[in-house]
Amino acid sequence: KNYAAKDAFYAVVDTDAEVQTINTARAYAYDGTAKGLEYAMEVQAAQQVGEAGSFKLAWNRKTNELVVRLTTDQDDLDVSSNDAELKETDGNDFILSLNETAAVGSSIRMDVVMGGTAWNSLSYDPTDSSTFGKVIFAEIPAYAEATQGTPTIDGEIDAVWADANVLDINTYSMGSGATGTAKVLWDKDYIYVLAEVKDPVLSKASPNVYEQDTVEIFLDENNRKTTAYESDDIQARVNFDGEKSVTDGLSTDAFISAAAKTADGYLVEFALPTTLGGFKANQVVGFDAQINDDGDGEGKRTSISNWYDLTGMGYTDMSGLGVLKLVGEAGATEELCGDVNVDGKVNISDVLTLNKNLMTGEVLTAEGSANADTDGDGKPTSADALNILKYVIKVLDSLPVI
Repeated sequence: KNYAAKDAFYAVVDTDAEVQTINTARAYAYDGTAKGLEYAMEVQAAQQVGEAGSFKLAWNRKTNELVVRLTTDQDDLDVSSNDAELKETDGNDFILSLNETAAVGSSIRMDVVMGGTAWNSLSYDPTDSSTFGKVIFAEIPAYAEATQGTPTIDGEIDAVWADANVLDINTYSMGSGATGTAKVLWDKDYIYVLAEVKDPVLSKASPNVYEQDTVEIFLDENNRKTTAYESDDIQARVNFDGEKSVTDGLSTDAFISAAAKTADGYLVEFALPTTLGGFKANQVVGFDAQINDDGDGEGKRTSISNWYDLTGMGYTDMSGLGVLKLVGEAGATEELCGDVNVDGKVNISDVLTLNKNLMTGEVLTAEGSANADTDGDGKPTSADALNILKYVIKVLDSLPVI
């Protein structure tokens, strides 16, 4: 009304400027017990505050309190919210009393500042909630464990699948019809899924692949529960004849699969590759399995059954997925040595991050600090920065000239 330039104007005239976004995090409900709190924290990804640190959130529905847990050591901390008041601290847990009674789906505005860096805001103002991020109160998603193993993806059930946990794909988000089960295994390079479907009428009559008799798998490797796909997120769809498809023209080369008909339906095997440098023991990933059914064979989808996500939006939205914990023997996988900024890669950014830490004391995450200790002397040093740099140069030298 004052004829002032809007943010969109500045985005056009200064295309190099950072764009203010609203970060969103979920506070999972728990029953007030210590065990419930640990479970709520385990199934979520940490919220990063730049390179200063990270935190997780949980909602004590019995006491109407929000727990903000620091997942990295940090002395300089500020939590701001007009919707909650700091009640007490307990170690790395900051407990806030909510001003209004929370409910599943309700939200508050909040920001967390560590070492002068705000979680959400580019222009943080503790008196202005419009600069804060958003916390949504939610139920804990479905949880299962995936054990280690490396099957052959050929449409035949290898012995390695025998001891894998079974997930039922039998909750309908549309109609009623085909159901099935899924088993999940993992190794450093892949998440493997075996889906067995009970379906008496097999059909691919529809020109729309999502209306054919198919299995869809959704994987959110970093478990960030974003409402739009990130580069680590994948959808894989395969029909009973082994024909692959994905949404929006993305490449089906991103995953490996095989299918076979069975006495009462069909099975599909999947191998979904890591995009962040390797899967590891105790990692938690977002996951769902879905069965699409053309029940009468007339070219129309008559039912959809899922393991967990009933939103019907998994093809574009990761926020509704359940979670899988990758379990295995201690030490079965290694941290990515040299990955100082914990982005799943080792490159020049890791050298810069470590040097900044050594020169200014800027805090590394616990995992980043462990990854930085390349020589195993118990602490990150300039010698480690040099080791990482040598590795990066060696990789660059090995690349073909274009």
